[in-house]
Amino acid sequence: MASLLSCKRVVVHTLSTDVRKATHIVEVGSTPKVHPGTTVVKNYYVGINTTDINITNGAYTSEPPLSVVIQVGEGVTGVNFNDVVAYRKLGAFAEYVEVEATALVKVLEPTPAVLPLIQLAKLAGNHMTGTYSTDEKVAYLQSLGCDRVITYIKEDVASVLKREYPNGLNLVFESVGGDLLRVAVDNIALHGHIISFGCISAYYKGDPATSSSGGNKENECLVSELVPKLLFRPVSLQSFMSGHFREHYLRHMDTLIDLVNTNKLVAGVDPAKFKGLEQIPDAINYMYAHKNVGKIVIQLG
Repeated sequence: MASLLSCKRVVVHTLSTDVRKATHIVEVGSTPKVHPGTTVVKNYYVGINTTDINITNGAYTSEPPLSVVIQVGEGVTGVNFNDVVAYRKLGAFAEYVEVEATALVKVLEPTPAVLPLIQLAKLAGNHMTGTYSTDEKVAYLQSLGCDRVITYIKEDVASVLKREYPNGLNLVFESVGGDLLRVAVDNIALHGHIISFGCISAYYKGDPATSSSGGNKENECLVSELVPKLLFRPVSLQSFMSGHFREHYLRHMDTLIDLVNTNKLVAGVDPAKFKGLEQIPDAINYMYAHKNVGKIVIQLG
């Protein structure tokens, strides 16, 4: 298939956590050229993450897009023209992207419901506790099977955990950092595990100049504070970055998509509609204003 004209992509021109100021949309003369072992895909949906502002500030990669294969390179097997696929690749905020065929995961249809993948704790038979900000969001978590939702703008998270879980929590997935990381460390059970996979409180505080510290010294949870808390207890605090586990990515993505397709896992997509690369900054600002209930996606196709 010949290259198509008018391919747009988002390009970072200035490192900043302000996505609107950091990026612009450029139009290149054609879609990417397919090479042996690769495919060219047309993106239909891309997901928005809190860490996208780290990408524009020079950090790392983002949420898998949902795409359709439009070109297949020499030597590619198992992937065909017009297959619906998900993949992970830096630079996916574009209409068309060249992707290694081995990085593609097939899905049934181009719907954003296969992007946000949740409820795994309940599927594994665990009692699940979560934190959220508004009653609407609490109802959403409860609809997904969350056993206890702590409304952190109305309740003190630390007090609730001490009262309702006096023996502590066995496993905590923590992505906010700051005060919530401190609460997690203070309430982890003996032999418990804290998995830290983000630090949203330090990403953006309205002023990009303060993004490295979050602009709020009182909200920091310092190593000098954590070490004494962890030193004399058999607990673990471990960081997680999926890029270090690439060899497992396709296998687990296949499993998750199968759970969605068989209705064992319900994926929630925020009802707000964003369309086109031009609305990516709007979507990110919407998320940081705490307005979303579910995964934010941008429709491109």
